[in-house]
Amino acid sequence: MPLSSPAPRKLMHTRAIECRGYEREDGLWDIEAHLTDTKTTPHTRREGGRERRPGEPVHDMWIRVKQAERSLPEEPSGSEPTPPAAAPQSTDDYMGYFG
Repeated sequence: MPLSSPAPRKLMHTRAIECRGYEREDGLWDIEAHLTDTKTTPHTRREGGRERRPGEPVHDMWIRVKQAERSLPEEPSGSEPTPPAAAPQSTDDYMGYFG
């Protein structure tokens, strides 16, 4: 169902999520996801850090999950760039989604 015409506006933020599924030679599946957040204007985080140019990712996050029956073992994940205050716990937080 198409959306109605919006009020006048300008794009400020884009979050893009791409997920891909791969069948492995051993019969299991890898699911990889990539999330990016970009702004249309220069952006500096409230927590500090360097200024990001328009279109430069504020978040650039990846995760790979292996499907094996009904269990999800630990697999590599990462996030770049990550706000300084969240960096140490980011990878652990991913696994919290899976129990």
